[in-house]
Order: sequence, then C-alpha cells, then structure tokens
Amino acid sequence: MAHKKEIFGVLYGLAGGLAFALTAWGWDAYQLWRAHWAYPLLSFLPGAVLALLLGGLAGWLAMRLRAAALGALAWLIGGSLLGILTLWLPRWLTPRLIFWLEPALQGWASLPPQEGAPLLILLCIGVTALFALIAGALQFTLVEQATYSQGDGAILLPMMLSVAVMALAGILTDSILNINMRQAVSSLDYTLTFAIENQDKEVDKLIARRARLGAVNSLSHLFQIPHRIFFFDATSSFEQSRYLVQFEENWAQCTLILSNLTYCKPVTPP
Repeated sequence: MAHKKEIFGVLYGLAGGLAFALTAWGWDAYQLWRAHWAYPLLSFLPGAVLALLLGGLAGWLAMRLRAAALGALAWLIGGSLLGILTLWLPRWLTPRLIFWLEPALQGWASLPPQEGAPLLILLCIGVTALFALIAGALQFTLVEQATYSQGDGAILLPMMLSVAVMALAGILTDSILNINMRQAVSSLDYTLTFAIENQDKEVDKLIARRARLGAVNSLSHLFQIPHRIFFFDATSSFEQSRYLVQFEENWAQCTLILSNLTYCKPVTPP
C-alpha cells in the first residue's frame, strides 16, 4: 500500500508540474510560434522537463515522508524553484541559446532587460510557492483517500485538482512576465502578415491605418520572403521594445510602444 501511495503521489505531482509548464511557458510558446517568433520552444521544453521533475519529486516526497506538513514543505520548496525558473528561462537561458544558434545576433542584439529582476523573482516565487503550498496541503488527504478507494481511476480527481491549482499559478506568472512582449510580437507579426497578404490589393485607408501598414512600407520589397522575429532590446517594463525581423539574408528593425508598431527600417548586421 505504501508503494501505491508513492506512485499516486508521483502522478499527482506530475499532473501539477505539467499544468504549470503548459500555462507558464506552453501557451506563450504557442502564441509566439503563431507570430513567427524564432525558436518559440526554447523556454517551454526545458521548463516542462524541470517542472515535471520538480512536481514528480515533490509529489513522491510528500507520500514518502508520510507527514502532511513535510509534504507541504516539499511542495513549497519545489514551488519556489519554479518561481525562479519562470524568470531565469526567458530572461537568461533562452537569449543565450539564441545567440549560440544565431551567431549573427551576438554583439548586436541585447539581452532582455534585467532591471527589476529581483523584485520580479520575489513576486513569481510568491505566486508559485503559494499555489504549490496549496497543492501540497491538499495532496496528503486526497492521495490517501484515492489509495484506499475501490473505484478505478480514483487518482484522477486528485490529479485534476493538482492541475487546477498549478495551472492557475502558471497563468499568473505568465501574465506577470510574458504578456507584454508577446502582445508586442503578435502586433508586429499581424502588421507584417496583413501587409504580405494585401501587398497587391487596394486597402481602405482606415483599415490600413489601423493595421499600421505605413510602418512597414520600407520593407515591401521583402514581403515575398518568409520572416522570423527576434528580440533586439526593450525598456525594463517593455513599454518600448525593438525587434529584428529576418527575411533570409535581409534584416529589419521594428520599434513598438507597448503593442503599437511605430516604424520599421532595413538594417544590416554589424
């Protein structure tokens, strides 16, 4: 019976870890992929692996230690580590991987802004630790009941509760860290895609103004070439941000204020 409890504990933790990964990094990766962002999975893949490891370990320890308080502590530690990862992956690891994959960007593009990082880390840790603590506090009783239940799939309800709690933690951290850049990138890609699709068409002036077509007029000679978007630089809160758009051998730099595209211009790597 003790072995069964530990297996159920692992399943409970894996469910929570996966839910967190999908909401903290997976949704962001999907939206960036749709917006032609280069390497959209670079945060999600390591994040998912680490979240599953931390969740599974916390879930196993909670049942292995056979004490609700110790189990909650294991989840609290795991949740705190997840909070650190939410900032460390997109602001530190992913940009360096992109520089390694795209040597042309080294010494040209900047790392994401680091101002306010300690405060953001504390905020994210506060969110993830709180919800992980809730998941840990619920686990011991829920898994105990599932272990002794005679019904098939008794662990499914505890797993669903773990998913709900940790998914909410992921949604909140995503809204803290990722949403401003994602909205800017999506806005830029919308204008580029609209311009490409309507290149040889007569577009109503009001629609063209709303789509900010004037901002990409200087790039019209590149519209037949597939594009990828890279981060260039930004203010600390992403109130103003600049992105590089690659059209095979050609590059452009685009500036946005919040999610409003102001202008794009052709540029050449140094």
